[in-house]
Amino acid sequence: MARVTVFLALVVTGCAPTKYVDRPVEVLVPVPVERTAPTWLISPYAPESLPRFIHPSDPAAKAALSEQGLADLKVILRMLKERDNGWRAWAVTPTEETPPNVQPE
Repeated sequence: MARVTVFLALVVTGCAPTKYVDRPVEVLVPVPVERTAPTWLISPYAPESLPRFIHPSDPAAKAALSEQGLADLKVILRMLKERDNGWRAWAVTPTEETPPNVQPE
């Protein structure tokens, strides 16, 4: 008899409706944050002077450029290489001004 009573008590308890508590839960989700590139990388490059190409048969020609034109071309190439290196370094280096990557949704 006691077994039947325990069995019936368990059956009644199992059939009772379950009370659900509906409440919001804060879940931290990683959110990508767009970084801003430095202004010296964003601004367009404008060289001070452009090289002037001259005819290769000219006695002052060095690589179809005058000596000043060759110097200007070297400056332009060096500056473009520095900008390329700057973009590559900026792309892989996190900055301190970037907020944490996890924000509540």
